[in-house]
Amino acid sequence: MKSNKLRNRIVVVALVLIGLSALVAGALPKPPADLASQYLTETVEARDLTVSVSANGQITSINDDNPKAVVLVSEYDIAKVHDDQTAKVTIGALEKTISAKVNSISDKADSSTGVKTYVVTLELSQSPEYSRVGMSVSADVITSKKKNVLVVCNNI
Repeated sequence: MKSNKLRNRIVVVALVLIGLSALVAGALPKPPADLASQYLTETVEARDLTVSVSANGQITSINDDNPKAVVLVSEYDIAKVHDDQTAKVTIGALEKTISAKVNSISDKADSSTGVKTYVVTLELSQSPEYSRVGMSVSADVITSKKKNVLVVCNNI
């Protein structure tokens, strides 16, 4: 008899605990159907990609017929630079960016700065107003362009 009462009490306690756990579980927020969307912050997109070599230098000529700048390209990047490649040249003092093309590349390295660099002459598309010989420039010589490259984009 005592065992039946004890068994009945255990069953009642178990049912109460099951009911409470169901009640608590129902009160908790449900996870979204796409749980990964909470944690993934990147997407993959197809974009056009431009690869370039960066260099610094100065304006050497502002002649309207033949404006030029020279930039120093590292020995690690010079193999990627060729005649007639396009470039974007930024004149820091004027905050102006203009197009250019590679006119010539020196055959001999200059190591006066402690790093081996090669002098690359860029023919500027124009001589910007207020530009002066000796003004500092930075250049990105475009070495390749690819269309529809898959890239991972951060969406944060």
